[in-house]
Formats: sequence, structure tokens, C-alpha cells
Amino acid sequence: MAWTTGRRRGCRVVKRVTAIATKATVGGKNCNFRSWLELLYGCYLEFLKRAGCILDWDFEPLKFYFEGEKTAPVQYTPDFRIRKLNGEIVFHETKGYHDGETNSKLRRLKKHYPSVKIELWLDGFAAKTAGRRRTAEKYCLRVGNVKPIFAKFRNLPQMVGATVGKFAPDSSTNDKRLLDAANVPDEVKIEQAQT
Repeated sequence: MAWTTGRRRGCRVVKRVTAIATKATVGGKNCNFRSWLELLYGCYLEFLKRAGCILDWDFEPLKFYFEGEKTAPVQYTPDFRIRKLNGEIVFHETKGYHDGETNSKLRRLKKHYPSVKIELWLDGFAAKTAGRRRTAEKYCLRVGNVKPIFAKFRNLPQMVGATVGKFAPDSSTNDKRLLDAANVPDEVKIEQAQT
């Protein structure tokens, strides 16, 4: 597992680094998730599929190109495509940190593809990003928080039988990192800082 150290309020802390690309097989789909948040959200969507709440989901199925734009962003790839029970297709974007670039992509998506429906799911609502969240609400169906969802389902990868750290057995990978994201706290205080 990847860890980094840092300081916060006079204490040395160890944080789990969540923005690590992770290979996983979820629901028979081999995916190269860019973060643990994407992996857990993929497991949650597989859970919803098995429960009969959605028809299917895909990870990064297509790119939207913004024709005629001369500055970045000129393309956008949503994280997930969800097929609801009524046949409606909705895209979901997951973000650990809500930055201004995300809003630029959402604004251009709404401008160039007004019929595309997208939801933004954030890993917590930080007070410093409240303005960005209000801006994103103009372009999205919903801006949601995934922390309450993940609090209810602590062992999502195990619940849906995800193979984490490697693809399914037919794949040729030597990556043996089998990680359990759901049982590791975000922060572990290891010692008081010496003052």
C-alpha cells in the first residue's frame, strides 16, 4: 500500500495515497482505475447492478471532443456510463478533490453536448471548494458526496468479488498488490510531534 507522511496541527500523520492507478477486475470488467475512489465507486455500481437498481455500467467508455475550442480542455472522458432501468444513460464523474479544471470540462460538455446527462460525485464536501461545487451544480444533474455511501458499505471490493491489484487470472500481470481500501482509515496518527 502506498503511504505518505505529513504534518497537521502539530501531529505527524500518515495518509493513504488514494490517487494511485489501480488495475482491477470488477464485475468481469478489466479496468485501469486512476484512483481508489474510482475503484470503490466502480464496486458500488457493480453492487447496484447486482441488486437490480441499474442495468449496467462501463468505465471510461468514450471521449467527448470539444470542436472549435482553442484552449484546454479540448476533450473530456467521464469516469462511468450508467444505464438506468428505464434505459436512460447518465454519466458519472468521481473526484477526490474538486478543482477548477473539472468545472471547465463540465461547462464545455454542457455547451457542446447539451443532451448529455452527468452527475458529479465528490469525496467529501470541503468548505474551500463550496464555490466550485455551486458552479458545478449549474452543469450537472446532481453533485453528490460519496463518503456516506462508502461508510455504509465498508467492504465493497469483497462484497462484489473484485480482484484488486491485478486483472482476472487470464491476464498476464505480475502485480501482487492485493489492497483492502475499505478497512484502512484515511489517517492514522502515529506519534505526537516533538516541539
